[in-house]
Amino acid sequence: MENSKTVTITKTASGKYAADTVRISLSAIGEAKKYSDAVDKSSKIANTAVGALNGAGISEVRALGVNVSAIREDRKIVGYRAVQTFSAEFGYDINRMCDVMDALSGSECEWRVSFELKSKKESERLVAEAVKSARAYAETIAKAAGAGIGALVKAECCPSCGEASARPMMMRASFDGANAMGATEPELITLSETVTCTWEVK
Repeated sequence: MENSKTVTITKTASGKYAADTVRISLSAIGEAKKYSDAVDKSSKIANTAVGALNGAGISEVRALGVNVSAIREDRKIVGYRAVQTFSAEFGYDINRMCDVMDALSGSECEWRVSFELKSKKESERLVAEAVKSARAYAETIAKAAGAGIGALVKAECCPSCGEASARPMMMRASFDGANAMGATEPELITLSETVTCTWEVK
């Protein structure tokens, strides 16, 4: 007869870790009376920024899209605003970060810097910690009831329940390279892993 006696425990393990990846999101904005001129201006600004990134050793830059909107005054169209967005990623290193920021300092682009944790090692470590904690708690409950823990019946994981990235920082073209070391140091990233495990009680 199948054993219907089980105990189910949910546990969460959390930790704070240093970022390993930098993501730069850029916007090239061009405004002009004519539609084509606005797009052309935006493209030139974008090309300059991409060239700066390439010069800093960032070869892969992804275009995200182009948005063109009308500029209105008293319900009349007086011009156009074109915005081209693109992004780049690279492994976090404070010196490389400063080189990239210095390269972009001459660009007319607006950009935002965010820090992320791409490595899966920390998540795997937290899952193992949560499972270990859940089993220990299940054993305590079973022991108090005069029983023991048998085979694992079911296990579920809710990955990355915490933050996967640190708070983004806005950067401007007036970036001060002399203050780069302090300005680009990311806060630690909070990561959580939750598991729900069910064991037989024997």
